[in-house]
Amino acid sequence: EELAYMDPAGEWPQLSSVSQVSYERQAGVGTTEQRYYICSRRLTAEEFLESARAHWGIENQLHWALVVAFDEDHCRVRTGNAAGNLSVVRQMALNLLSRDTTRKVGIKANRKRAG
Repeated sequence: EELAYMDPAGEWPQLSSVSQVSYERQAGVGTTEQRYYICSRRLTAEEFLESARAHWGIENQLHWALVVAFDEDHCRVRTGNAAGNLSVVRQMALNLLSRDTTRKVGIKANRKRAG
């Protein structure tokens, strides 16, 4: 197969395509970043961009909420399964806090009130 050189150890048996996207950021100084993706399906450029945008849109929304409400980026827990376990607990708490419609406040304020 034409992509065999990308996976000589055979660790990605479903590998069907590799894509690269250039991201430009205009805020502040302005930067350009290259990101590479491996896919289990062959996609057109349009299909791939739609998929990548959808993924990062969801990722950015969830990550932003976890960073703002739980200060997740400053957590230094790294031992064993602790980091994964805390991530699951934070996401569960975020889901519960998001469902609370009794007051018109943000997730962070709801979290502090619950604490």
